[in-house]
Amino acid sequence: SWGRRLLSGFEWNHGKNATGDTYNHINVIGTTTLPTVANTDTLASFYAQALLLCYPQGAVAQWNHPSFVNLGFDQWDGFVYDAEVDKLVTLVTAQGTGSADSPSLAYVPALDLGWHVSPTSNQDNHQGQWGDKTSRRAGLWLDTVSPAEALLALREGRVFSSSDSNAAVRLLANGTHWMGSTVTDPGQVVLRIEWSDSGNEAFTALDLFGNGGTLLQTQAISGASGFVEITVDPTVDSYYYAQVRQADNGSVISAPIYVDR
Repeated sequence: SWGRRLLSGFEWNHGKNATGDTYNHINVIGTTTLPTVANTDTLASFYAQALLLCYPQGAVAQWNHPSFVNLGFDQWDGFVYDAEVDKLVTLVTAQGTGSADSPSLAYVPALDLGWHVSPTSNQDNHQGQWGDKTSRRAGLWLDTVSPAEALLALREGRVFSSSDSNAAVRLLANGTHWMGSTVTDPGQVVLRIEWSDSGNEAFTALDLFGNGGTLLQTQAISGASGFVEITVDPTVDSYYYAQVRQADNGSVISAPIYVDR
């Protein structure tokens, strides 16, 4: 049984940019250290403190609710790429059908700018009903169930975003590279997309996306579990992620595979 496994952390939500706009929020997961407000009043200072104090503990960070851009929040300085911060920020809220936090708001723009992030679904309810408010879940693929393994999966990108608590997806490249990995070998890359639902709900469609969030292919699928393989051979650095859709309009979004050319 999974039971309840807890990771400590905090949410940063007070910084402002140069024009006085409030930065959108960031979770830091897997730390027992809380940086001071005085030392984190800008995005740059927050990143510096989180890298100094939290990252060595194994912590990762998540960009939260990108739909807050519609409320005037700053989207983390427009996702300007920083290789050091890329080690820390490994997650971003990106949800499928029925959510305002669509992949196009942050997941895709961040990937296009070189970040290595995985999509998550979150309830963000602040009412103490954690896990009960909706069926949305951030799913992890683990070797064993432990806080250390969970943090490793969050850091390495073995993550998916699901609107159904029973549904899962994973994306592999050439049989050995898990989603979150970078393929550097020349030649064709075989992407294997696997899906399952332990509640036996049927899936109906699979979508493969690439650079710019471009829909590269859609296939009809069926059943509560299965897989397809799709071969790609990009000529430029590329990423690919999959979405599988269910008959009830639920959807599950995978972390990317990166291909360096």
